[in-house]
Amino acid sequence: MARDGILAGISLREVASEAGLNRALVYQYFGSRRALMRAALRTLRESRQRVLRLVRTLPFVERRRLVFRGAIEDPVFARVEALLVLDGDDELRVFPTLPDAMKDIARYQENGEIDPGLNAAAVHAVAMSAQLGYCIFRDQYIAEFALPAEELDHEAERVFVRMLEGLRPREEVAPPSS
Repeated sequence: MARDGILAGISLREVASEAGLNRALVYQYFGSRRALMRAALRTLRESRQRVLRLVRTLPFVERRRLVFRGAIEDPVFARVEALLVLDGDDELRVFPTLPDAMKDIARYQENGEIDPGLNAAAVHAVAMSAQLGYCIFRDQYIAEFALPAEELDHEAERVFVRMLEGLRPREEVAPPSS
């Protein structure tokens, strides 16, 4: 995919050849291109989960900022996941640790980092959409804006953080006294 582009497709025959493996063995293990991509995604996700566990106790905005930065540095995960979604893979779980994510958001709502009036699922979905979307389209954004990657990444991170900060509870405005 890196060599020929995402839309060029990938065949199990090519994977076996590139890896120097017997073609039958690759077919036996994976059976389909989707299964191969899901396996790659699982491997990528496992390494990311270790990092996510380390930052789990950080404040909401700082945690999401670090995850955003990590996703920019390694956008392969977002791109493979997007391919599987666009391909209609019904076995893919975009949020395999969803119960933990919902507990984390509830904790952030309880401690005042996220407005408790906001729907936790929507908070998670929109934050992840912003992160994944930027990673998926990043190279095209850089080309179209004609900006250095580091500059656009830095500014995108600043905007992402500002968006997350907007999820904090709003101060109640006292009615004017008469």
